[in-house]
Amino acid sequence: MAIPENLRETEAAKAARIPTRVLVVDDDPALRRSLERVLSQNDYQVVSAATAEQARNELDTQAFPLVLLDLVLPDAEG
Repeated sequence: MAIPENLRETEAAKAARIPTRVLVVDDDPALRRSLERVLSQNDYQVVSAATAEQARNELDTQAFPLVLLDLVLPDAEG
């Protein structure tokens, strides 16, 4: 899974910005790892959570400009 060329940043833009933090919340470990890999390869700082409780703990300690959230988790529904 790769980000399409027309949506990728130029190298100059990448160098000028602070990497965006993304919180990935999904109970499927394989999907979570895939998202982590793709986002990391595209210069995002990825924090992962497998449950809603873990996600809430992360959100209590830091802000995320973007949260990718599975709508059906074992301990909550999105």
